[in-house]
Amino acid sequence: MKLFDMSLLTKRLELVGSFSTPRAILSLATVFIPITLINEQFLSSVYLQILIMYSSITILGFLIGGQDLLNYLQKVNYSWKKTFKIAIIIYVANMILTYLGILLVGSDPQGIAGKEDSIYVFFKNLSLLPFIGFGEEIFRLLTFLGFFSLLLGNIYVRFITASVLTSCLFGLMHTFDYPLATFLPLALGAIPVIVLTIYYKSVLPAIIQHLLLDGLSFLAHLEQIGEWLAGTIILFAVFIWIFRKYFIKSKDTT
Repeated sequence: MKLFDMSLLTKRLELVGSFSTPRAILSLATVFIPITLINEQFLSSVYLQILIMYSSITILGFLIGGQDLLNYLQKVNYSWKKTFKIAIIIYVANMILTYLGILLVGSDPQGIAGKEDSIYVFFKNLSLLPFIGFGEEIFRLLTFLGFFSLLLGNIYVRFITASVLTSCLFGLMHTFDYPLATFLPLALGAIPVIVLTIYYKSVLPAIIQHLLLDGLSFLAHLEQIGEWLAGTIILFAVFIWIFRKYFIKSKDTT
């Protein structure tokens, strides 16, 4: 399987489909959900508010995106093996570009260096991980489809422009909760995520790499070495189970 094939990209872009103008505008309007819920504390429980935010993004995403969005909930080439392979490629590309952004803006743009969490906070964050990973990737895909549908002209120019705008919006969303310097690293890291999501017509690799990325980030902030080791074992046990179930034991259709 080639990593990048222009003829396949052309085929994918021709099949992306275009939202109607009202639906495209609605897809971009979902940005007000995280803006509102990040800046306004409606509930006494931050945990519950985060849960509602990502659940709302996901539900509205499917209501607005419909079948166009559902088409991306499929394995790469109907294979879990290839899906996990692309997830790792996206993860590495994301990390490289994010690190480049960090070098450009200075170390620790999110201001979380030295932050330590208890094992209780770790498991609480871990319980939110599926909602965060799924919600943010649905949001990213939905906004791309919205931008792509509203743009006019050459299909490749629309693809590049929509990818850049989507990545910038993704980076911007995180500046409401973190310093402005967070924008560049996250925007750069988001580019290969959306590009390869469209290219392989599957959002599953992006979701998998997001779970891995945030899961490792949660681990890095455990306050005690014993808790860090315990959290590492649990997290990797989950990923090994998934790997064995879908990557090794499944009979992939090629």
